[in-house]
Amino acid sequence: MKNNKKTTKYSNTPKPLPSVKDLNEVITYNPLTGIFTWKVPPIPRFEVGDVVGWTNKEGYIVAILLGKNYSMHRIAYKMYHGVDPDVVHHINHVRSDNRIENIESISAKKHNAFNSIRFQKHHIKAHGAI
Repeated sequence: MKNNKKTTKYSNTPKPLPSVKDLNEVITYNPLTGIFTWKVPPIPRFEVGDVVGWTNKEGYIVAILLGKNYSMHRIAYKMYHGVDPDVVHHINHVRSDNRIENIESISAKKHNAFNSIRFQKHHIKAHGAI
């Protein structure tokens, strides 16, 4: 039987991340600044020490590492803690702030609750109470 279930960009199971060993071979993470730099640039236009990644339209830092696209807040968590996170939450809500003190791994349920509360507060502030 053919599976007609549609897949979305957001999955309940996050993509597995590369090993810390593999990450440490190509990039450096500074947990105090949240910035990543290249140890081994993937293409000639980058140099050792250049900042890794770019800001996507949602405001997250993303990069191609070891041939695959990754959200760098997930990579930061993995490099610092040594394990794949569930869902990475930015404590100060600044999606590009990947300092270790600003990110935490939480359950998808808790993250959805945070986002629901933030949406409700924003909606009330922007449109007034009904």
